[in-house]
Amino acid sequence: ADESAAKITAVLAGDGAKAVRGAVIWNAGMMLWLAGMVENWEKGRGLAEQTIRSGAARALLERWRTWSRGKGS
Repeated sequence: ADESAAKITAVLAGDGAKAVRGAVIWNAGMMLWLAGMVENWEKGRGLAEQTIRSGAARALLERWRTWSRGKGS
């Protein structure tokens, strides 16, 4: 679990292996489409990539981490 978390964190920071980044973007794009948030998978993929590139995905991850640490205490 720690290794997976490190890989995802690296991708959201704009780093990480190209294959891992591609898998994260593919999965996020598919989930956005399946949730009805975008018209098709391609738009979901584009939104996922833009969200990672802008730093918004990393910022959200950090907010979740902060929140979850507060819930554990």
